[in-house]
Amino acid sequence: MSPDASLAIARQTYAAAQQCRSLKARARLFVEAIAPLMDFDAIDAIAQPEGQWLRQTYPNIDTLGTKLSSAGYYKNLRTLLLSAGKNAELVDRHDATGQTIGTKLQHRALRWIGLTPEEWDRRNGTTRVLDRLTPQHHKYPIDPLQYLTVADRLLDATRWSEIAAALVAATGRRPVEVIARGQFKVSRGDRLQFIGQAKKRGQTPRLTIAPLLPAERVVAAVERLRAAPTVAKVLAECGDDNGAVDRRCNASINRAVRNHFSEVLAPRQAGPRSRVNCQGLRAAYAVLVVQRDCPEASPGEAMLYAARQLGHFVEEETPSDRDLLHLLTTLGYTDYQVAGPVPHWPIAAAEPRAIAPQEPATVQVAIAAADHSWLRRQCEIWQCEESAAIARLVAFYQTHHPAEADLEPKPEPKPEPEPMAPAAATTALAEQVAHNAAAIAALTQQLTDLQRAIAALVPAADRVTPEASAPKSAPPTAAPPKASPAPIAADRPQDHRQLFGLGDHKLSRTHAASQARIDRCVRAIMAWNDQSDRKWAINGRAIRDLMPCTIAPSLVSQWLRDRADWIDDHHRRHGIDQPTYYNRTHRKQGLAAQIRADVWPLVETLDNLT
Repeated sequence: MSPDASLAIARQTYAAAQQCRSLKARARLFVEAIAPLMDFDAIDAIAQPEGQWLRQTYPNIDTLGTKLSSAGYYKNLRTLLLSAGKNAELVDRHDATGQTIGTKLQHRALRWIGLTPEEWDRRNGTTRVLDRLTPQHHKYPIDPLQYLTVADRLLDATRWSEIAAALVAATGRRPVEVIARGQFKVSRGDRLQFIGQAKKRGQTPRLTIAPLLPAERVVAAVERLRAAPTVAKVLAECGDDNGAVDRRCNASINRAVRNHFSEVLAPRQAGPRSRVNCQGLRAAYAVLVVQRDCPEASPGEAMLYAARQLGHFVEEETPSDRDLLHLLTTLGYTDYQVAGPVPHWPIAAAEPRAIAPQEPATVQVAIAAADHSWLRRQCEIWQCEESAAIARLVAFYQTHHPAEADLEPKPEPKPEPEPMAPAAATTALAEQVAHNAAAIAALTQQLTDLQRAIAALVPAADRVTPEASAPKSAPPTAAPPKASPAPIAADRPQDHRQLFGLGDHKLSRTHAASQARIDRCVRAIMAWNDQSDRKWAINGRAIRDLMPCTIAPSLVSQWLRDRADWIDDHHRRHGIDQPTYYNRTHRKQGLAAQIRADVWPLVETLDNLT
C-alpha cells in the first residue's frame, strides 16, 4: 500500500477517534491510526493535532500527565514495533541529576503528545504530602465518637450517595470499590474479606480488613446500595470501566461527604477551595483503625498495619522487604490526628449498679391557711409538688441572702453520753421535746416571713386568682426575640487584629480566645442579616469560612449547641429554614470568599468587647 493510501486510511480512523467521548476509546483509535504509518511526516500529520488538542483540553500538566497514563496512550504505543528512522527516533536518556547517560528508541508520536523531561520533573516534584506531615501544617484532630456516630447514622440512610459515603468512612475503600468492584464477606471475628481492589491492575488480591462498624451491617449496606435504581443503572451501563463509574457517582458521594462530615472532619489541604472528600474519609479510616486495633504499637508496626488495611501491602503476594516501598503511599494517608481512644462500635452500655435510692429526710411544718393558698397557686404555676415549691423558695432565699443563710454554727461532735438512770432519762426526753417544739415554732415563723418576702418579689402577673387566670380572647402576639448573651471577652477587651492574630499580633490559642472569636463572628453575621436582604445562616461551616485563622470544628459545634435557642430564634426571625444547607443558595462564587466579602467588615467594627 502506498504512503498516501496509508495516510488517507489513518486520517479516516483519526476522524473517528475525534468523535469519541471516552478518552480511552480516543487513545485506542489514535494508536490504530498511526500504527501502519512508517513516515515521520505522515505520523506528524496525525500526532501533532492530537497533541495540540490534549494540551488545550488539559492545560494543567499534572492533569495532562495523569490523563495520558490512565487513557492508555503510553501503554498502547508500547505495543507497536519500532523501526529507527521510519516510525521511531533516538532520544537522550537522563539520570536523576539530569546527566545524559545514553539513548533510547522512542515512537515519533511521543514528540507531540508526551510531556517533556522538564515537565515530568516539575509534575513529579510536588510537596503536598510533605506539607501535610510537617509540624508547621496545622493538624485537625478527629473526634472518634462524632465520626463513628455520623457514619453509623448514614449507614441506614435511604439515599444511595449517603450509604456509599458511610461505607467509605467505615471501610476505607474507594467509591468505585463499594459501588461496583468490591466483594465483601464477613470473615472471622468482626472482620471483612474483601476482593476487588481498583488499582491492582490484572490482579485480584484477597484482603482481610477491619471495619469501624459491625461487619454484618456493612455487608447488608453494600447490598442495599447496589440494589438502588440509580446504582443499578450505572452498573448496567458502565460495565468494567472504573473511570465511567467514578464520573457518574463521585460527585454525588463527595457532596454527601461534605454535607455530613464537614463538622467532624477538616480538609487535608489548605486553601479556600479545599473540601472534605472521599480521600479524606480514607485517610481518617487509616488513623482510626490503627488507633483502635494497635494503640500501643511502634510507629513502624502501626504504619505496616495501616498499609495492610488500605491495600498498599498485600500478604498474598509473598512480599519482601522491597515491597515496603509501598508504605510511602500509606505515609500520605497518616496526617490526621485522633483525639482520644477509638471504641469498638456499637459501644456496649455499662450495667448500672443497683443502688437503692435514698429519700431525703422530711419533716412536717405548720403553715397559715392564707399562705398555704398562695403556695398552692405557685405549685400550679411551677407545675410541681408542695415540697419542691418550698425547696425552690428556700434556695431562692439562700441565694439572695447568703449572709443569713446559715447563722447557726455547726455543732461540734459530742462524745457518747453516759447511760442515765430512768428518772434522768425521762427528764432529758421532756427537755428535748420542749426544745423541738420551740425549734418548730421558730421555723414556722421564718417560713412565714420568707413567704411574705417572696410574695413581694414575685411579679403581679404570677399572683393572679383562678378567676383572673381564665383565658382571654385577645389575639396572640409574636414572641419577643430572645435576649442576646453577653459578648465573650478573651482575657481583656481587644480589637479584631489582636483577637485574630492579624498584622504583628500573635494569635492566642487559649480556650477563651477561641470562644471570643466564634462569638464575634456570630454577632457579625447577625448584624449583617439585620441590615441586608441576602441572609447568611449561622452554622459551623459559615463561621470557619469567615475566620481568617483556623479553629477546631468540634469547638465551633459545641459553642453553637450551647446557644442553640438564641441562634434558632435569630433564624426564625429572618425566615432561615434548614440552617445546615441554607447557604448553598449563595453558590454563585466560593462561599468562603463571599461571606468574607459580606460580613468581615462588620467583624472589624465589633471592637467593644466587655
